[in-house]
Amino acid sequence: MINTSSFIAPLTRYSIVRVSGADAETFLQGQFSCDVKEVTLEQSRLGTANTPKGRAYVTFRIAKLEDDYLIRLPSELAQDFVARLGKYIVFSKAEISIDEQWCVLGVVGDTEVSKIQAHFKVLPAEVDGTTTENDKVIIKVPSSTTPRYEIWCNQNFSQSLLEKNTEQASTQTDWDWLEIIEGIAEVFTQTQESFVPQMLNLQHLNAVSFKKGCYTGQEIIARMKYLGKLKKATFLLSISPAVELQPGTTVFESGSDKRRGTIVRTATSEANNTTLALAVLDIESVKSELEFSFSENSNIPVKRLSLPYEE
Repeated sequence: MINTSSFIAPLTRYSIVRVSGADAETFLQGQFSCDVKEVTLEQSRLGTANTPKGRAYVTFRIAKLEDDYLIRLPSELAQDFVARLGKYIVFSKAEISIDEQWCVLGVVGDTEVSKIQAHFKVLPAEVDGTTTENDKVIIKVPSSTTPRYEIWCNQNFSQSLLEKNTEQASTQTDWDWLEIIEGIAEVFTQTQESFVPQMLNLQHLNAVSFKKGCYTGQEIIARMKYLGKLKKATFLLSISPAVELQPGTTVFESGSDKRRGTIVRTATSEANNTTLALAVLDIESVKSELEFSFSENSNIPVKRLSLPYEE
């Protein structure tokens, strides 16, 4: 059963990459869609790393710990991410590696938030706000309902918190359900280099800076904003009865073989027999109120829900 009220869950599908060195900020500023200069001990950012054609090959959240940058991203892309940036970081006074000592927790709801307050002098009050305390990082993340935080910490601290919450058998799926409701898209192996950041609505989540200057893929991404017309965007879908969908699954126009989009991220509630999905869809097909399916002959109802930000 999906828990959306109050829980602490280990986010086991995430890894932390550490970037350190005198040139770390300058190097990352030239690689990421977000403004790395805005990342401080009090502020984190969502962002993407992109190909020269402006296609995102990873989505992430970046925060700072002392002079180092920590980057939380899907574990399945961590090695690839480090390898891609590693080709260029050798020319800078900076180092990049997966930090195996770190793990990620998701904290949801006033009850659980009150339990973690003892470990932090101050909890961040605004979305993307960050507090660091003794090699722990806590970040307030988007939520239109109950408060949500990510904690990045070592294994011992993570285990101590989880042991106090044995009655809450929550998992990353519970967290993903809420992330999808908030319209937070991610790139996975199946969808690497498939979308420019605006197709994932990341401009609405402070993950794309149009003022920071040059970075890999910036010309295409900026052109999409100032000279082009965005033809695809991310929408929230509810499918009941539940279906098994993977990132990269094609979305069809119902009763047709016309491809109208791609699944980005999903979570399923077995108790409710419902799947939530974020999908990149043709904007005109949504405006035309077309119905969608996941195979050419599927009759499973697909309902579009509203996102908490401007679509």
